[in-house]
Amino acid sequence: MNMKSKLIAVLLFIGIITQAQTTGNILFGSWKVVKTASADLNIPLSKEELKQAFGVIVTFKQDRIEVSKNKFIDGCNAPKYKIKTVDALKYYDNDRAYLKMLGVSTKYVKVIGTGCGLPCDAILIINNNLISIGMDGYCYFLSRIINTGNASNLTSPK
Repeated sequence: MNMKSKLIAVLLFIGIITQAQTTGNILFGSWKVVKTASADLNIPLSKEELKQAFGVIVTFKQDRIEVSKNKFIDGCNAPKYKIKTVDALKYYDNDRAYLKMLGVSTKYVKVIGTGCGLPCDAILIINNNLISIGMDGYCYFLSRIINTGNASNLTSPK
């Protein structure tokens, strides 16, 4: 392996570690569903669906996603966290009303993929204490209740 190849390998490894640490610092910990919203205001959640959603606690760990009461969100083993920064308007198909409903006022947003399927496959980071996941035309807003996202929790890049 020549020097250039070694340098590229080291930089890629550092990038993977940094991505895992950034994901952990933003996401790892427990989050509680505190609010829901519908992309189509004519189709609100039923009272039963609201009752199922509120209070659900989702815990993101490096090696799994756990759910307190498995009603509408499935847990996941071995998530493959990937964080990306995207242009909000492009990512949400230029839907300014939807972005306003989400509380997004910045040009770029961070989205974390998990490889676990819906609804946890595209987690929108609204701020350090509020995230949003979407499923079937509904958004679920989760508020941080426990932060375990320090670098000591990261043993290997995912």
